[in-house]
Amino acid sequence: MESTRQTSRRSLTDLPLHIVAGILAKLDSIQHLFSAILSHRIFRDAFKDNFHSVARGIITTQIPPETLPFLIALRESTRVNARDYTAARDLLMRLATATSGMTSATLPPSAHLSLSDYYFLSRNYAEAEFLARSMAEEVIPIATQRLSLNRHSSEISQQENFRLTRAFLRFQLMVNLFCLDENIERSIDGETSNLLYLFFCSFSPWVNGQLVSVYVYLERKVSDAFDDIVAHEVSWYDMRYTWHHQTTGCPHIQAYLTQGLPFLSSAVRAKTYEERIHLLGRYGNEVRVADCNPRRQFLGCSPYAELLGLGLPGGTLLEDYSPAQLELLARPSDGAQDSMASDPYHFWYRANLGHSILCSVACTRDWKLLEGGYVLWDYADVSEVDFEGLLKELRDKPHYFQSYRRTWPRGEVLVFQERKKDIHLSGGSGYWPRNGLDFSRIRGLSEETKSELVKKWKGY
Repeated sequence: MESTRQTSRRSLTDLPLHIVAGILAKLDSIQHLFSAILSHRIFRDAFKDNFHSVARGIITTQIPPETLPFLIALRESTRVNARDYTAARDLLMRLATATSGMTSATLPPSAHLSLSDYYFLSRNYAEAEFLARSMAEEVIPIATQRLSLNRHSSEISQQENFRLTRAFLRFQLMVNLFCLDENIERSIDGETSNLLYLFFCSFSPWVNGQLVSVYVYLERKVSDAFDDIVAHEVSWYDMRYTWHHQTTGCPHIQAYLTQGLPFLSSAVRAKTYEERIHLLGRYGNEVRVADCNPRRQFLGCSPYAELLGLGLPGGTLLEDYSPAQLELLARPSDGAQDSMASDPYHFWYRANLGHSILCSVACTRDWKLLEGGYVLWDYADVSEVDFEGLLKELRDKPHYFQSYRRTWPRGEVLVFQERKKDIHLSGGSGYWPRNGLDFSRIRGLSEETKSELVKKWKGY
C-alpha cells in the first residue's frame, strides 16, 4: 500500500509543469485553485510558471460568456472614481455594447489582470450564483403555488439561473455606482440622473423588474437577520425606534445592503442568532445618506416613454401602446431568454395593463408579485391563463413573507427594549428572549442583580 502511495506521488511530481497547469485550469473556481496550491508544491510551481493560462482557464470554465460582461463591469466599478461622471458613463456604455451582441464577451488581455482580479471575478460569480439558487429554491415553489401554474421542471432552468445571476450582479453594480456616500457629490447638473437612466434603460422594464425582485429578496433576508439581532441582542437596545419603522425607512438595513455580494450571501446563509450577530456586528451600525439607499435608486428604473422615442406622453396607459411601440421597450441587452416571446414579458405586460410605464417596474402595489419574482420564471403553458383574474387575486392576498418586526405591537417593543437597556446598564450582555424572564443566555449579571431587575419590571 505504501509503495502505491509513493508511486502516485512520484508520478505526480514527474509530470511536466505545463501538464499540471492544464489540470489546474479545469478547477471549478479560483478558491479551489488556492486549496490545490496549498496541498502540494507541484501545483504551486505549475501555477507560478503558468499563472495567466491557469487563471484564465478557470474563469472561462466557471463563468458563462453571457454573464462575463457583468462581472467585468462590476470589477471596473470598484475602481471608478465616484466623482468621475465620464468614467462611470463609459463603463455603462461598454457594458451595454458587450451585452447587446455588438462585441464578443472575452476577458481583458492578461497584462491587465492580476490575481486579485481573477479572484474577484470568480468569487463574485460564485456568490451571485449561490444567491440565485437560494432564491429559486425558496421562491419558485411559492410562486408556482400562488399562481397555480405548472412548470416544465421543479429544478431551476439554465435561463432562469442566468436571469437571477445577472440581476444580482446588476444589483451590486448599481450599489457600487450609486449607493456609496461619496456618490452624492456627483448629483450636480443631473449627472446621477443621467447615469441612472443609462443603467436602467439599457434593459427592458421586465428585465429591470427582475432586478427589483432580487432586491426585494435581499431586503427581506437582511431584514430577517437584522430583526433577530435588534429584537434580542442586549447591546443593541438603543435601536428600538429605528427598528419599529418599516424596512423601507430603516437606514441600517439599507446600509447593510451595500456591503457586497459576499456579505449578502453570508446573510442568507446565517440562520442562528450567533451567526447573525457575528456577521452584522463586524459591519457595525452605519447608515447611508438617504439618496444613496439602494431602494431610492429604483425611482429611476421605469423608462420615460418620451426618451425612448415612443411618441407618447409618459402617463399613457400600457394598453394604448401599438405593437410597434411595445417592441421599442425591448432592448438588445435583454437577450433571447427575455424577448417579447418570453414569459417574463407576458407577465409584466398583463400585470401592468391599466397603468402607465412610469409605474410598471417598482410600484409598491406589486410588491407581492415582486416577492414571488413574477418576471423571473418560466412556466409550461401560459397561453390560456386568465392573467387579470390571477393577478387581482394575488394582489388581494396578504404578503407571503411576514417580517418579524410586524409581529410585535409597538407597546411591547418599547417595554422589551427598556428591559434590554436595564440589563445593559447593569453590566449584562447576550441574548434576551421575547417570552418570560429567562436569563440563561445573559452574561455578566449576578443572581442578586437579576432579582433586582425582575422586581423592577414587575412594578410596571
